[in-house]
Amino acid sequence: MKNLIDIESLSIDEINQICAHAWEFERGARKANHQSASIVNMFFENSTRTKMSFQMAQNKIGVKSYDFSLSTSSINKGEDFYDTINNLCAIGMDTVVMRHSDDFLIDDLASKSYFRDISFINAGSGKHAHPTQALLDYYTMRKNTNDLEDRIVVIAGDIAHSRVARSKIA
Repeated sequence: MKNLIDIESLSIDEINQICAHAWEFERGARKANHQSASIVNMFFENSTRTKMSFQMAQNKIGVKSYDFSLSTSSINKGEDFYDTINNLCAIGMDTVVMRHSDDFLIDDLASKSYFRDISFINAGSGKHAHPTQALLDYYTMRKNTNDLEDRIVVIAGDIAHSRVARSKIA
């Protein structure tokens, strides 16, 4: 099982298929059947929009979601970060949604064979990427403009520190 999908490796057809599913969920034509799925939200950086967006989406599709708190975790007692993830796997978490300041931590976690039974979603990593926000931006543009062929997209703001600008979508 591939437990982390890099959006740069997705074809435009695969990205559009993700958008089609999102559209079905948004308009209520598709219902999730994931009542037994368990997701842990691990935000090691402050976040309002991304964290709340994930929690809202998780509630809407009916999965059980749990918030990981660094301040009350065993990491503060010296537990190894990888052991913490391993413990989450052992208690039955299916998916980790993670935001972390390390550029490639989530890639490293997903590459470990002993984490093959858990999936990882990158909710922002270092200065490297914010693929879920990039997908949401693409989805919003597709929803409002049917044809994006040969369009120029402008990202305004602090581009030097923009994770979204580094999350390339075809």
